[in-house]
Amino acid sequence: MTTVQYPSAALPGPTQYAMDAPEGWVAVLAPEVDLALLAPVVEGHFRSNLVVTQTRVSASFTLAIAAEVSRSQIERLPEVELTDDEVNELDNREVRGRQYAFSDPKAGLSLVQMQMQTIVRVNDEVSDLITFTATTSGTQLELLAQFRSVLASWRATTAPSSVP
Repeated sequence: MTTVQYPSAALPGPTQYAMDAPEGWVAVLAPEVDLALLAPVVEGHFRSNLVVTQTRVSASFTLAIAAEVSRSQIERLPEVELTDDEVNELDNREVRGRQYAFSDPKAGLSLVQMQMQTIVRVNDEVSDLITFTATTSGTQLELLAQFRSVLASWRATTAPSSVP
């Protein structure tokens, strides 16, 4: 029997990264996400947050494909208003994102989300798709500038391998 270790040089783990959180925000663990940043509690308001997820994808997977998949999921939200995609740079990588508002029947209010995605190459076979999703209520739109600031500070600290 052979021992297989993960992560290892042959089986690299997920991309490691860092980002700057605004004063008063708290980083927490949450199911199905790498991390969640929670804004300070404001009595009587939705608690705004930013979550980061990673998905291991084929090295041929592109941000254009990710955008198509994301947009098709977003378009299924109730009463959704979706903006055009924007393309920027983040940590010397292309980043593609979108902003949308929708009615959330569970929360009983209108929410606004900003989603940004970038890809970190792992090796010749796979990459990590990093997705940032910021959520706030329609009454707290001023937090979108803080979300953009947090996203602008994101940087990969340890790439899974030496492949650029």
